[in-house]
Formats: sequence, structure tokens, C-alpha cells
Amino acid sequence: MIIRFNPSGTDVHKNHLKIRLDLYPDEGCKTYNMHHILNVCNPMLCHFIAINEMTAIESLDGFLEHDLKSSDLKSLDDALILPDSIHLVSPFMRNRGVLSNSNIQTHDIQDLINSTNEKFAGFERSCNIGKSGKKLEPGTITIGAGATSRTSYWGNNVTYVSMAGTASGDGEIDTWELYFRANGASVEVATFYVVSGNNLSTRDTETIGDVASGSKQTFTAPTILGTTVLTGDYAGVSLPTGWIEADKTGGTGVWYASGDNIPCTNQAFSLLSNDDVSVYGTGSGGYSWTLEALTEAAKVYCEAHTGTNIDTRRDITDETEEDRTTIIAAMKAAYPGSDTYYKHSHHHYPGNFASCGMDEV
Repeated sequence: MIIRFNPSGTDVHKNHLKIRLDLYPDEGCKTYNMHHILNVCNPMLCHFIAINEMTAIESLDGFLEHDLKSSDLKSLDDALILPDSIHLVSPFMRNRGVLSNSNIQTHDIQDLINSTNEKFAGFERSCNIGKSGKKLEPGTITIGAGATSRTSYWGNNVTYVSMAGTASGDGEIDTWELYFRANGASVEVATFYVVSGNNLSTRDTETIGDVASGSKQTFTAPTILGTTVLTGDYAGVSLPTGWIEADKTGGTGVWYASGDNIPCTNQAFSLLSNDDVSVYGTGSGGYSWTLEALTEAAKVYCEAHTGTNIDTRRDITDETEEDRTTIIAAMKAAYPGSDTYYKHSHHHYPGNFASCGMDEV
């Protein structure tokens, strides 16, 4: 099996730097035939890894040695030929690939992306698949219509949001599936919610990058790089280039809007009431953000909208009640539709943290 760095996936997500590694099956792999299309082999899996500005190539080698051993590659190869593979791969991969959970320090995001791609350009490793793997257990949250080969397709420079398969829980989508009929580039996915009527906003977004066509493509990430979702949200995809598989009759419905609408706020969409589009995601319940990341999100929102300056240290001893009220308001704005918030160490969070001993407010 070949594991290769793909620069199209390098990005900053939730203040973490991420890179993408694509896994290409060898001819002896179970997944080879399903991904060998017109003499070209597509990746069987694309995995995002959280790193920082100082991460070296040696760290990627260490990741492959410890987190993608030969037996792990065998487990993936066995699972990815199954129709419900996304539900098996998601929990298996969500804790793999956090080389660093620290926030980025630079303010020049594009320069960081360019320098990261330059550093890892040409990274490629040949890895052996083991003779046996382990049985994988399914994940918990689902969203979207399913990434399958369909009767037709929809074209590029459009954002599509599937009305099918609304999110079954609150948490993080750590695995996405897409099925394209023509290769895509600069592709993004997102969770959406309805503001009113056919006006939608993104709750959280994720850069995917290149998407190969002709076979179902699976994109995994550790939970720290997941796409935040709340119950009832919708899965959407933006494709500047490429064609995505679609049904134009007998479907649940698809919203669409011209151009790249990821992210968007209160964006007007048009409705195709009988369509489906091949985007699907799964993940785990509960929010996985670190304390620093959550308070940083609140800090950024508060400074932008109220002028309040909130310290983001782990232990804040001089935070006022006014600060705490502002944080709650900020997180409610960041997560509209969620009525449950929890507090811990003077900070407030959306989602279900009861299992962590946090108190509901």
C-alpha cells in the first residue's frame, strides 16, 4: 500500500493545522478493484492529521509506525469493501493522527499552508498490509443521503445541501463520504441548519481538497478536526470543479445555490424537491474541543461582537460574572438551536458533557 501526502487538504480548522494523507491500495488489497478506475487507482481512504508549525517529516513516519501499523491497514482494507464501511472506519480512525493539539501561532494562514505543503512535498511511503486485522465497531451519528453511484449527476460551481438523513445526534462528524462522477478540486463539506424557509447557514465547515471520481471516497480525521453537528442538521458540499453523483427523481430533496457557499450565513437556497446527492457523514456524540479551543472561540466571537476581551488561560481566577454571561451568549450564537450548556473551570460549553462531571447551566 502507498501512503502519500496530498497538499490539497492542507488547511487550518478550529485553529489547528491539518494535513492530508491518502492511502492507495495495492493490487492484492480487497479494495483495489473498487478503486481501480480506467487504469487509475483512487485512494481507498484519505485521512487528516493535526500537526503544528514545527512538525517534521520524522513525526509522520512515527505516526505511520504507531497509528497505521500493518494490522491497522488490514482492518481498514477489510472494512472499506463493506456497504456500511463509514460507520466502522469512523470510530477506528477518530483517535489516530493528533501529532499536536496546540493552536497555530502564525497570523498568516496562507503562508503557513504554503510552507507546510513545501515541507511535506513528495512525502510517500510504501507500507505492508498485515495478514489479519480486527473487527471494527460502528459509530453513532449519521448525516446525509449516502455516498453512492446514482442515476445522474450535478455540476460544478454550486453548493448542494441534502435534505435526506438529518443529523441523528449532537457531536462531531469525523468521517465524510463523497461520490463524484468527474474529479473535483477545492471541495468543502459542511453541516447546515435552516434559518427560515429555504435560507440556510453553516454550523461548521471542513476543507476536503481533491476528490477522485468513479468510486466512493472516504475522508477521516481525529475528532479534534471534526465538523461540529447538532441534531437535525443537514450535510452539504461545495464543488468548484467536478460532478457529484445525484438522483433527480424519487429523492428526499436537495437545496442548491450557485457558487461556493461554505461558509454562509442566512443564505437563500433554491429547492429541488425530488433529488438526492451523494454526501454522507458520521461521527461521535459529545464535543471534543479542548478547553483552550473553546475559550478561544468564545474570545474571538466576543471581541468581534461585544468588544469584550476574555482571557483564554486554562485557569481563570479573575473572570467576572459579566464575562461568563458573555461567553454563554457567544457560544449560543456559535451553536444556534442548542439549549444545553455546561460549565467547567469558569467556562461554558455547548453539548453533552455530563459524563465529564460538568454542571448544566
